[in-house]
Order: sequence, then structure tokens, then C-alpha cells
Amino acid sequence: MSYIHQSQSIWNGKPMVSTTPVNGAHEEVTSNLAVNRALGEAISLLEAYRARNLITRYNRPEKEGPIYVFTAYVPSPEAVEERYNDLAVEFVRLSRKHKVTVLLDVEEDA
Repeated sequence: MSYIHQSQSIWNGKPMVSTTPVNGAHEEVTSNLAVNRALGEAISLLEAYRARNLITRYNRPEKEGPIYVFTAYVPSPEAVEERYNDLAVEFVRLSRKHKVTVLLDVEEDA
């Protein structure tokens, strides 16, 4: 007999629902929780940078396999390397903390 476990979470103001089989589901539910926490922490970090006008905006992450990639935009070419150096360390830290690969791309805002 197979049971289904349905979990719901909120990410970036939008509900996310995932349905997984109960047998062996603990690992998948845990990884979904880790992903949500890692992405939430990354968004909080980017929001703090945006509030201080260190970045102009950012895109929601694109999922590339098990990797999540954010793009942050800065006002000038000189700021690209500065922001990347600052934020890359933080993204490595939160990736290790949550065991979820979260990467960052920094580009000049057009």
C-alpha cells in the first residue's frame, strides 16, 4: 500500500506544494526544506544589498539540475567585481550551511 505525503510551504509570497511518497520521503522532504531555507536566506541577503543600493535588482533563481542560480544587477561595470566578491563568500557560506548549491551571477544593469 502506498501513501502520499503532501507538504506546502511559502516561498517569495507564493505557495509551493510538493507531493512525495511516504516510503523514503523523509530525505526528499528534508531536502525541500533545505532548499527553501537556502533560497530564503539568499533572497534576504540580496534584499539587504538592494536596500543599501549595492545592487539595483535581482532575478528569482533559475534551477539548473540541483543548482540554483541567482542573477544580481549593479549600476556600473566597476561594481560588478566588487559585489561579486562580497556576495560570493556569502553564497558559499549558505550553500555549505544548507547543503544546497546556490550560485550567483553579477551583471551590469542595462
